[in-house]
Amino acid sequence: MAEQGKKSDTMRIDLLPNRPEAPQTQPKGPLTSMTRMNWTPPTRTLHYVARSQYKELLQSLYDAAVVTDLAGDIVDVNNRAEEFLQYDSSDLRKMNIAELIDGADESLIDRLRESLENERHCLIEAYCIRSDGSEFPAEIAVNKLRLENLSLCFFIRDITVRMQAQEMLQLEHHALQIAGSGTLIVDLDGVIVYANPAFAGMVGVNDCAELNDQNAWQFFSDSDAAEAMVQHVMQSGETIAQEVAMRRTSGDDIFAQVSATCNRNEDGNALGIVLSFADITEQRRLRGELEQRFADQTTQYEETAERMRREIEDLRSSALEEPNA
Repeated sequence: MAEQGKKSDTMRIDLLPNRPEAPQTQPKGPLTSMTRMNWTPPTRTLHYVARSQYKELLQSLYDAAVVTDLAGDIVDVNNRAEEFLQYDSSDLRKMNIAELIDGADESLIDRLRESLENERHCLIEAYCIRSDGSEFPAEIAVNKLRLENLSLCFFIRDITVRMQAQEMLQLEHHALQIAGSGTLIVDLDGVIVYANPAFAGMVGVNDCAELNDQNAWQFFSDSDAAEAMVQHVMQSGETIAQEVAMRRTSGDDIFAQVSATCNRNEDGNALGIVLSFADITEQRRLRGELEQRFADQTTQYEETAERMRREIEDLRSSALEEPNA
């Protein structure tokens, strides 16, 4: 277990590293090294109204809630815990919380008790084990609950979707980092919030992080035209593509095929623009050479044709003059 840096009054415990690719299929055996502590359920001593309020609060929680004694032995759960862990509440009350957390043992419970003497909360990132042995990633907040007896309360949140989203973001970020075309994300004011290495290399910057917070239009030869293009994209919602002249930090001019589309959040509100660049400077150079060669050849053909026309006219004039000689 690797403890992350202390943040505010919450201690973080990470049990996620070195995670195998395939989920474990065998349930963990019971912890035999733990000694159950005597615990008096709050329902036996609290007033009926207080007991009802406690139960109502426990069941109303969005997260799975597991209440244990100070040794980690489970004494109460809510319906979400049964749903998440796929155990009946009666079975859960026979277990220790460490049996539900992959990589946990008695030392984790000891560590939690010690930490909660000084901290208000402990936060654990780990995999929780269902009754069939399958697992899911979870964020577990732990705090002390003072009922008739001092207890520990574990609030378990399934973060499968969050982790999948994070993994997808990492994958997309990696794809952008190694992409051959330049990518630029700017906010509504044209300030760069992300530039990939390909774009940095295109404009002559060694470290793409140096581009953050800079104005993107400085790299366009015609900044007014660039802003007009962006305004068109923002107003029309269309994706447009066109050739633009750009300027490297060295002052050299380059040409790029740029594609621009509006960057929106989940609510459809515009956040800025995403621009993709393909350096076409070499293509433009070759195309210019071909166009010049074609123009030169056309001029030569026209000159040759004009010379031949004059020669033919001269021959015709000579032929007409000879009979009268």
